[in-house]
Amino acid sequence: MKQRLAFLLFTLLGLTFEGFAQVSVQGRILGQSDKQPIVAALVTLTPVSGGSARQAISNEEGKFTLSISGCDSAWLRVRSLGSEPYSKKISTREPSLHTIYLSSSNSKLKEVIVEAPSITQRGDTLTYMNGQFKTADDRVLADVLRRLPGIDVADNGRIMYQGKPISKFYVEGLDMMQGRYGIITNNLDVNKIASIQVLERHQPVRMLQGVERPSTAAINIRLQRSSLGAFFATIKLGATLPIEGFSNQLSLMRFARTQQNLLVAKQDNTGRRLSDELGNHYGTEQYMPLSILSASISRPPFSNPSLRFNNDWYVAFSNLVRIDSLATLNLNILRESSREDREETLIRQIYTLGKTSREIREFTQGREQVSNWDVSLDYESNRSTSYLKNKLQFIKQRESLTGESTQEGEVVPIALSVPRLILSNRLTWLRSSGRGRYEFNWSAGLSKSTQDLSLTNLDDLIFERLNVPTAIGQVSARQHAHYQKLGTSLSLTRSIDYDKLSLQYFASAEGTAHKLATELSLHELDGSVQLPSVGVNDICQYEGQLSTGLELKYKGITRLDLSTRIPLVGRIVRVAGKNYHRLNVLPSLSAKYEFNPRYSLSLELNTRTNEQDILQEARGYILSSRHYLRQGSGRGLSNYAGNSTLLLSIRYPRQGHFYVFWYNGEYEHQREIARLEYLGGLVATNYYAFSHNNHAQQLGGSANWHIKRLRLQTRLRATYSYRQNYMDIEGSVQQQDTQGYTLGGVLQWTPSKYFSANYNLEYGHTSYNFGALSSELDRLHQTFNTSVGFSTRFRLSLNLYNTNYHLLQSKYNVWLTGIKLSYKLSKSCEATIEGSNLLNKRSLGIHRQSDREIQIAQYPMRKAEYLFSIRFQL
Repeated sequence: MKQRLAFLLFTLLGLTFEGFAQVSVQGRILGQSDKQPIVAALVTLTPVSGGSARQAISNEEGKFTLSISGCDSAWLRVRSLGSEPYSKKISTREPSLHTIYLSSSNSKLKEVIVEAPSITQRGDTLTYMNGQFKTADDRVLADVLRRLPGIDVADNGRIMYQGKPISKFYVEGLDMMQGRYGIITNNLDVNKIASIQVLERHQPVRMLQGVERPSTAAINIRLQRSSLGAFFATIKLGATLPIEGFSNQLSLMRFARTQQNLLVAKQDNTGRRLSDELGNHYGTEQYMPLSILSASISRPPFSNPSLRFNNDWYVAFSNLVRIDSLATLNLNILRESSREDREETLIRQIYTLGKTSREIREFTQGREQVSNWDVSLDYESNRSTSYLKNKLQFIKQRESLTGESTQEGEVVPIALSVPRLILSNRLTWLRSSGRGRYEFNWSAGLSKSTQDLSLTNLDDLIFERLNVPTAIGQVSARQHAHYQKLGTSLSLTRSIDYDKLSLQYFASAEGTAHKLATELSLHELDGSVQLPSVGVNDICQYEGQLSTGLELKYKGITRLDLSTRIPLVGRIVRVAGKNYHRLNVLPSLSAKYEFNPRYSLSLELNTRTNEQDILQEARGYILSSRHYLRQGSGRGLSNYAGNSTLLLSIRYPRQGHFYVFWYNGEYEHQREIARLEYLGGLVATNYYAFSHNNHAQQLGGSANWHIKRLRLQTRLRATYSYRQNYMDIEGSVQQQDTQGYTLGGVLQWTPSKYFSANYNLEYGHTSYNFGALSSELDRLHQTFNTSVGFSTRFRLSLNLYNTNYHLLQSKYNVWLTGIKLSYKLSKSCEATIEGSNLLNKRSLGIHRQSDREIQIAQYPMRKAEYLFSIRFQL
């Protein structure tokens, strides 16, 4: 009997284990046409009899694995963006292996709101079809971006969408350049692009998607299917006649879903500014060393190749690898060199404390050189339950200038050398926990800079301030400054999410050590005069900051995002044997309300304090530049500021209409003690108590229309600004008022593939009042470009540029002309001839206003020249 019961028990247990055995379902997902693995496809396994479904994401090889139990059959479903859905009933009694082929989707998605072929919208994603916007004159991605409604590209390459800078720039969903996206936009062949996507309110961190919705957008570039995963290259060889200038380029790129590679090498000495392609538009380096000395020669306020005498080159290498489907490793190496010869003829009318001063005429010429190494290594793991990013960066820079300045008949040789070295690391880690998450941030950095400035034939007023006899002969001055900075910061945030409210508790600590050593020495030609008592500084400054507070995000009202941050910041500074304490509450408010998918209104209010740097503690004189001898003024008694921004965004993507209206207000209060300010032969101020109140308002708007039937696009913009500044100098209140407006517009017309025209106009008026100084400045810039195609191979382009300045009784009006002939030798080869400054203008004059002075400046121009180039696309 016992043996029978034991046998029955073991039989039932075996059936039970068999009924609950885990069955493995594996497979691989490939494209129907190219047989390439499909990454990040969603795989769902649902029991036919009902019950919970199992889900998985295909990896970089297109593979997936699922486990299921308690059923005999299940539905296997696969979904991937851009592909037809797949569904099949399979048996789950035994482990199985499946190969699934997905065909491309040609049907319209139900979620599509607009059906215009040029611009489509799906949820928060706008898609601009590249073929609808590019013209025969476009060569790189940046040419098309400047033509897209709602998108603006600044002169330095920064991309704006609806009045705000973009937060991310992707190619096929990967951010390889980490902010230096100008290298891609100015070198990626426009014919390799299928579409440009704008990801509105983009959240790059997976675990925060659906929890936090940023107000900024991102851009994603989708490539042609034939270009995805393929190497393509651009080679350009160019030279001017006579053989004096060269413009060359080599670009190698490969963009795949698992790896991306880029190598770009460029050289130019024909006036084109290559540095505009290299800026990091995600933010500035936190540990950049303090700039103490300067001797720069100003540039014209606009970029035109005819105004630059340069020799620039750079090499950029980037390599991004997917370690797995959700983690990447990214290496970026940049080597840059720039040399520019500059000249400036300047007439300065200086006003001081409400009294008119003398007129100063200067002629400055010199050569500025910049050398830069920038290496960064980024690791990012972006999962649904955790996020980790670490960035290690090394920067080595050197700036130098050699030249001379002639003022009042005296020639002053100038030499400046500013090397910099920065090593930094940043770590961000997020982890989900219950109803919320933890966030940990840590950064550390070391920077140093040794700066040297040499000047000869100093003004007698400097000798008087330094108690040096004025009859000691020709004297040269050498200012040496060595600066080091070591800092680290640590922050921890705990977030808890409720149905209608999200709370964040945060605490952070920051420590920074500064060290500054300066020495000012004067040398006679036949001897030496040392001034250690007035020209030596050796300062150490230690800063500590603790902050804590909370942030509330309210989600109880549909379409409203409301958040406020209330930090309590305590700061202590020890310098020169003294301690300074400060406790501040710096609240901020952010709100955005979407009336409907087309209208949204956002508001931001921020407060801040502007901490003074270590130079305020300098007791010895520092010759900062040709026109500025300074001494420390001590710590400011108070220094705080606040600003507010209101932005209304209206968009009609189907019609191609985009509108932005904004208001920006700023208030700043500063109170300090200043000792000496030396401006080009004039001691403007001496020892005094200084109180400064600054109010500024700016109101503006822009409108974008894309009229598809006429193939016409217009952009209009208007800005009004007003700034009022009160300065209390030892009881004497001086008021400074600046107000002005700017009107501008762009008209782009492309009626056919054989003709296109572009007209750009900007007019500005500024009035300036400070005591006895009262002036009005009018400026007008206009550009006209037209292109005519006589066949599919041959095109002629004409460029006209006009600038007009009117200040007081002086006027400048200059026209610049250019021409371009291009001929396609084959599908992948094109020859061009570009002529610039055809009227052979020799100089360009501009007017400008600065603090307490007006200036009239003249700059030389390159002579008329022609650039012959040949371009290969491989």
